[in-house]
Amino acid sequence: MVKTGIVVLQRKEAVEGVLWYKRVLPVGLAYASTLAFGNTVYLFLNVGFIQMLKSFTPVIIMLTAYMASIETPTMPVIYSVIVISIGTAATCSFSPELNVAGVTLMFLAELAEAIRLIFTQFFLQQLKFGIVESQYVLSPASAFWLFLASALYELPTMYKDNALAIIVNNIPAFFVASFMGIGVNYLSYLVIQYTSSLTMKILGTVRNIILIFYGVLMHGEVITQNEYLGYGVALAGFVGYNLAQGKYFDNMNFNMCPLCCNSNNNKDSKKSEEVEDKSVLLAAASTDSQV
Repeated sequence: MVKTGIVVLQRKEAVEGVLWYKRVLPVGLAYASTLAFGNTVYLFLNVGFIQMLKSFTPVIIMLTAYMASIETPTMPVIYSVIVISIGTAATCSFSPELNVAGVTLMFLAELAEAIRLIFTQFFLQQLKFGIVESQYVLSPASAFWLFLASALYELPTMYKDNALAIIVNNIPAFFVASFMGIGVNYLSYLVIQYTSSLTMKILGTVRNIILIFYGVLMHGEVITQNEYLGYGVALAGFVGYNLAQGKYFDNMNFNMCPLCCNSNNNKDSKKSEEVEDKSVLLAAASTDSQV
C-alpha cells in the first residue's frame, strides 16, 4: 500500500538514518527474542508453571511502560492488573519444578514482549504513526531477526529434512495463515493506538476466559472449582481496570503507590511553582503601579 502510493509515510524522518537502528531494529530484536526465549523455556519448565508465569506479563508491561516514561499507572490500575494476574495464575495447575534457567528464560521472554509492545505504543501514540505505516516500518526489522535466527539454528535441519517441500505442497494453508496473521497484527496495532499495550494484553487474557466459558456452556467442557474462582477473580479485576481507565476512582484517595505518589507530587510541585510565579508577577506589577 505504501509502494503504490495509497498510504504515504507522514513521519519518515523519525525513522531515517541512525534513528532506524535506535527505534526500529530493537523492536524486531525484541519480537525475535520473545519467540526464541518463549519456545526454549518449554525445555526447562512444565506447561502449567509456564502458563502461571505468563499470567504476570501485564505487570511487567505496566512496569516497563512506567520506566520508559510512556505511561504512569494510577493506583486503581495497579490493583486491577495485579488482581487479573493473580486470578489467572490461580487457574493454572502444575507441579512445582523450580528451575533457575527456565524461570530466567521466561522472565526474558516476558520482558522482550513488554519492550516490543512499549516500542509499538511509542510509534503509534508518541510519533503519531498510522497502522499501515507502523507495519511497513517495523515488519522488515522483525523479519530480519527471525530469518537470521532461523538461518543460524534451523536452516541445516530444514534442508536435510526437505522441510521447504511442506510449504510448496501446502501453499493455500500457509497463505491463509499468513493473511490471518497480518489481520491479527493490524487489529493489535489498532487496539494499542486507541488504548495502550497494557490494555491490549489484558484484553487477550479476557478473550481466553470468554473462550473457556463458551466451551463450558456450548460444548460441555469441565473446569475445576479453582478455575471457576480464578476466572471470576480475573474478570472482577478486568471490571476494576475498565472503571479505573474511565476515571471512576479519581475522587477516591489512593496514596499507597510510590509510582503514583511520585507523579502526583511532581504535579503538585509544578502547580505550587506556577502559583509562586504568578504571585511574584502580581507583586511586581503592583509595585510598578505604585511607583
